[in-house]
Amino acid sequence: MMNRMEIILVVLCVLLLTTVGVSAADDQQKLPPKYRVIQFDVTYSGEVVGELSINTNQWTYVLNAHGLEPGTEYYFYSLGRFPQISTGTANENGDLHLKGEWPQEINIIENELSAPKFIVSTIPLTGIIAWTPQLTAKCHIGLFQTSVWGTLTDSNGNPLPGQTIRVEGYVKKTDTWSVWYSIETDAYGTFKKTKFGTPDSLLVRYQGGEYDGTLYLSTWVVPTLSAVVPAF
Repeated sequence: MMNRMEIILVVLCVLLLTTVGVSAADDQQKLPPKYRVIQFDVTYSGEVVGELSINTNQWTYVLNAHGLEPGTEYYFYSLGRFPQISTGTANENGDLHLKGEWPQEINIIENELSAPKFIVSTIPLTGIIAWTPQLTAKCHIGLFQTSVWGTLTDSNGNPLPGQTIRVEGYVKKTDTWSVWYSIETDAYGTFKKTKFGTPDSLLVRYQGGEYDGTLYLSTWVVPTLSAVVPAF
């Protein structure tokens, strides 16, 4: 027969084992999935035509696009420095299917500010002429919030929709510039947003991109101050 002290020790051991088991189970639940897959839209001439899936454990990718020209060869690119990833020919239904090893030098950090854009093109982009767009921007800095708006067009004033505009803010206290937020141009090539906060200085930047088969270079402007905020 066990005495009282022995019984207490046995109960404590059981409780300890139970706690360890639960902790191990919790750790198991917190482990990442076996394969982590990140997905991005793929565009052609500014329109979303498919989806890119990247497996970041195996570093492989699958691209499926639809509604393309049957029998036409397409070049698959990551926007930025326009590295070509692959090429392929759309089938008789206008579908394009590409897969293979993913080039890890292409940054695929998935967040609002740094996620890359991917496109398919009927012409090689490397080494071809890129045009300088026209970027305008104004801002109104209030007591608690700041409004920024403007337009992005080609040299003839035609809108460039679906392009990412970055608003960068400078803080004197820390002497640092940082990306405050990013926003896409609408169908009229305009962008506008009001955000809480008042940076000491602002910079509006377009990092370059592609629209309707034409490449556009990066550009930036310092927004002019305005006493009036347009209706957003």
